[in-house]
Amino acid sequence: MTATDERIAGTALAQVASDSAAYLTATDTHKTWTVDALAKLLAGEAPRPEVPPAKPAETVTVTPELRAALSLVAKVFGGVQPTEPRKLEEAEVTRITAEYRALAAVVGLLSKRGKAIDEAMRHHMDAVAREMGITGPVVAAGVAKGHILAAKPGVPFEVTVDGLKDSWQQRFTSGEAELSMTDLWQLLDEGLVTKDELYALTSTERTLDESKIKRAVKRDPKRYLAILASITRRKPDGASLYPPKS
Repeated sequence: MTATDERIAGTALAQVASDSAAYLTATDTHKTWTVDALAKLLAGEAPRPEVPPAKPAETVTVTPELRAALSLVAKVFGGVQPTEPRKLEEAEVTRITAEYRALAAVVGLLSKRGKAIDEAMRHHMDAVAREMGITGPVVAAGVAKGHILAAKPGVPFEVTVDGLKDSWQQRFTSGEAELSMTDLWQLLDEGLVTKDELYALTSTERTLDESKIKRAVKRDPKRYLAILASITRRKPDGASLYPPKS
């Protein structure tokens, strides 16, 4: 048993490597499987780092500037709409520019308010989840960072809205799995892989090469699955928020 094999022996990665070998054996190693699919098998469970709770979104108010922009939009909206390609009159350029600036001001504030609504609903979902006895895991990154990940793969977490058929949904997003060239270099530095093994997995530019990885795994599944398992990382799972449609 090599040092790299010992590194994963008796761990969850050892079982993952075994499962992956069975997976590869059951498929056409030339055509069916992909390195991305293999990485997902080798990555194991997503990490669950400690994350502080999310804070409420910044309050968004209707400022005098926004009121003026809203009023101006109503006056200038669609005032210049050429029906054929042509040069605009100077007055038209002035008017369409005023419309653009008013729209930009309104859209910016409306977008900010939309994000604040999303954040308020995430906090609401946290509270509902806790009432149901769900306290974790917590999303570690992205816009939902610090919120409870109550959804499961393929099973959204929902909160209803009176009078609407659809619900607000939190949907589970699986953390991406990827192979780390940095980790492979580290294995080489530590003497856990040879230069020939590193070259067997990489291009001449020393980047991971999918076709060479496939050939290496086909040639020696146990050894190269052990190496790939050692350099595979999964990002934390996340959550996406979806508002009701109807």
